[in-house]
Amino acid sequence: MKILIITADFAPRGTSCSIRIVNLVKYLEKLGCKICVVTYEESVLTFFSPYDDSLRAKVPLGVEVKCVSPGFIRHCIIRQLTKKHESGTVYKQRVKSNPLTSLMIPDPHVDAVLNFVKEGIHQIRVFRPDVLLTFGYPFTMHLVGALLKKRFPRVRWIADYGDPWTGNPVSELVRPKWREWLDYHLEKSILRYTDYITVTTEATRELYIRLFPSVTTKISVLPMGFDPDDFESIQPKVRSPEEKKRVWMVYTGRLYLEARNPLPFIHALSTLLQQAPFLCNRLKIYLVGEVEKSIKEYIMISHVKDLFVFIPWVPAQESIAWLEAADYVLLFGNKSELQIPGKVYQYLGSARPIFMISQVKDDPTIQIVLNQHGSIVVLNNTDQIHKALLSVVLDNPRTLSFSPPGAESPYSWPKIAKKFVEISQKL
Repeated sequence: MKILIITADFAPRGTSCSIRIVNLVKYLEKLGCKICVVTYEESVLTFFSPYDDSLRAKVPLGVEVKCVSPGFIRHCIIRQLTKKHESGTVYKQRVKSNPLTSLMIPDPHVDAVLNFVKEGIHQIRVFRPDVLLTFGYPFTMHLVGALLKKRFPRVRWIADYGDPWTGNPVSELVRPKWREWLDYHLEKSILRYTDYITVTTEATRELYIRLFPSVTTKISVLPMGFDPDDFESIQPKVRSPEEKKRVWMVYTGRLYLEARNPLPFIHALSTLLQQAPFLCNRLKIYLVGEVEKSIKEYIMISHVKDLFVFIPWVPAQESIAWLEAADYVLLFGNKSELQIPGKVYQYLGSARPIFMISQVKDDPTIQIVLNQHGSIVVLNNTDQIHKALLSVVLDNPRTLSFSPPGAESPYSWPKIAKKFVEISQKL
């Protein structure tokens, strides 16, 4: 089977979206699929996100990667920021609050539609794919898919959603009320052309069936996952004898208030240390990745600043090494009841117990976490977190060890890729 993938996220871009596509590509290739990926030029991929060479190394040599230039607007932005020596990650924060962003429909990648469509047409003629797979966010890629499907109706098109578009309560987009109506009708029009849709959670699948009843028979859950290979050769961080006496809690990835609220956790730590200052030597919290400036500043002026260690963004492989060194991996649940953070599946693969702080009672992540032996789930309430932390630090500090789930787990990328092939073959 030949698969043409249209995506704005791919190696070496260090994002959860890239992790999804790269791992899917890796295991689809192992199943005998021939794959061509159409994505941005490398300089564009890594300008607004970190460079992750470990992701690049996972892309099989037989996979064709075709790169396209950004649209005129994005090209001008990159050129201007380069002249000013400003980073793309800082710029992204400004874009969120800019009211003009709402005029870019469906998202700020829309000016690249022509370039992606032109390359997509060329590859369909030359590569002759059996399946066209588009990945969103950005949802512009699904718009590209619809245009290609109209041009080549015999190609089977699967739209893969890392995040829901319509009805998504947490979004990077600035969406006023009039945009909600417009997005709904635009997405409804695009979905008419799909042969199949994959989403990452059951809650999202149910949402789409409610919003778009016509997709009921052509939508399935294709969750995020973990790669068993990532855990075979990883050497956990070495802990000194003194550090082995502490309970290490490790959080990886982005931490920002828009989606997650760690403030009650910080307040609970403060209460804990006020009641028992000696516990300061029994706990260490590592935040590995991008932490919102306001959160970091709040921690640094608090009584618990000495408990925290900030590790700047690291490649995926090194992030896994931090997970395997932890006594508990720390998870702040989303404010939404739709999505499961992609990091959860890496946490599962590490076989470490999870300390989860849930922000909503019906978070679909809770049941997954409770199936991980030794895990703890509390609501995002200072008193509940305080009691749970007290039980953790009063226990004898230890490194709990459980068997990793391996390739047979339904959340492993080998299993997920196999499910994708089964879906494709039925179309």
